Amino acid sequence: MDSDSQETVRWYEETIAAAARHRLTVDFHGAYKPTGLARTYPNYVAQEGVLGDEPNKMPGGRFDPKRSITLPFTRGLLGPTDVTLSGFVNRKVGEFRTDAVPTQTIGTPCQQFARAVAFESP
Repeated sequence: MDSDSQETVRWYEETIAAAARHRLTVDFHGAYKPTGLARTYPNYVAQEGVLGDEPNKMPGGRFDPKRSITLPFTRGLLGPTDVTLSGFVNRKVGEFRTDAVPTQTIGTPCQQFARAVAFESP
């Protein structure tokens, strides 16, 4: 959605309310930061509100493990986080390339598994 305008926020609220009426769960990927929908709607699973490992796919993009240890204590305080996890083609900072196929991540497999535990996301 790439926006937190009034129209976008209204769309999110209408969507999750309609999903609740039909007994569907919702995970908003690519959404703005959480604003309390989890408290209102039991069918809410998570919303992103954080840039995951996507920049590692773009030239100049580098998210290193230091970022992973701060996000659960910053963005994670706002509620469940739909974040990109589990990149297992891991490289050290000096070996990392954004143009590699398959996509690489900076860090270790252990760090990737730890992120799955550290980030609350049903």
